[in-house]
Amino acid sequence: MSYKLHLSDKAGKERDEYRRSGDKKKLEKIAVLFDELEEHPTTGTGQVEQLKYIKYNYSGCWSRRIDK
Repeated sequence: MSYKLHLSDKAGKERDEYRRSGDKKKLEKIAVLFDELEEHPTTGTGQVEQLKYIKYNYSGCWSRRIDK
């Protein structure tokens, strides 16, 4: 099964900042994370963690870290 990845405005801006910085190592990690997210969002690299903040109903949402 394949999932569709939607970036928030903030995430898109941060991705663009990494592109402008020229940090190839982090850009490669971001590309791998995006590929993993499209394949299966609940497993993979990047310290996968389910979001629990109830006020905005993030149930079913997951986070990843690109710098760990």
